[in-house]
Amino acid sequence: MSAESIESALTGSIRDLGEIPGTGEARTTRYSAPPRYGAYTFNVNGGDEVDVWVRGAGRQDPMAWILDARGRHIGFNDDAVGEPSGTLASHVIVKVPASLGIKAKLRVAFREYRLAPATFTVTVRVKPGMFACTTDDDCVKVSKGGCCTAWQSIAVNASRADDYAEQNACRPPYPPCAPPPAGAGSGEVARCEAGACVMGAPRGCLYGGVQRGVGDSFPSTDGCNTCTCTASGGVACTKRACAPRCDPASEPNRKYVGSSPAQCMVIRYACEPNTTGFSNECGCGCEQPSDCPAFINCMPGPGVPSCAPQRARCPFTPVAY
Repeated sequence: MSAESIESALTGSIRDLGEIPGTGEARTTRYSAPPRYGAYTFNVNGGDEVDVWVRGAGRQDPMAWILDARGRHIGFNDDAVGEPSGTLASHVIVKVPASLGIKAKLRVAFREYRLAPATFTVTVRVKPGMFACTTDDDCVKVSKGGCCTAWQSIAVNASRADDYAEQNACRPPYPPCAPPPAGAGSGEVARCEAGACVMGAPRGCLYGGVQRGVGDSFPSTDGCNTCTCTASGGVACTKRACAPRCDPASEPNRKYVGSSPAQCMVIRYACEPNTTGFSNECGCGCEQPSDCPAFINCMPGPGVPSCAPQRARCPFTPVAY
């Protein structure tokens, strides 16, 4: 019976056996006709690679098809190639058409060649396509492989990285290779574009020395506004007026006597010798010269000059004895 005539026969009744995971987990079922076919359903995305086995006991002879949701034929096998002599298992390997999109449902339908009663064990293993993706997180940057191109990078589906490395390993005879060009390598990363993993510039924005993702929100460096990373790679920030940052402890050369401009308008004060008055948005007070040291050493000892001049010049500076 030809594959075409078998396919047309699939218009007959099918017993729905429920879902089967695409992880390779086995399902065992007893087959008997009618109905002529049994079938399991499984989920795929366009571009996935599907590997199906249907095995029977002894001389039981399974036949297997992969069908889309409309019953259209995607793949077929009767006797698997490469199986031990006398084995009549069916093995179907197909690449899911990209046109099926994401979260599509397929069926593995099967029957015994002679329609005889049988016990079948079915496994379905679904692997994403080598370069298939739906988001950037599906992709990973790996070595391009080969003997003279291993220094180059390529983007593949993260779950297929080991498969890619195995298929593209350098094998003997090893050819002579020129050294990689100066500056080989790039700052490109693995990205998902139109359902395929590709290499490209990092998405997002570099702000304040930190790489941000598109759509991320984060504090502005001014401490009071909020910024967002745009799809164009730019940074858009709110433009609220920021309250002044007042921290007298971080200004050792100043001594505040008023903590706000309003308070400073109604107080009177005098500054010590060698200091001058100041006022700002945080308040007012007196300040000593900006070049005053962090502390003044007044430890006594032979030949040690007096620290009195420094203390007079920098009255706010702590003294060490």
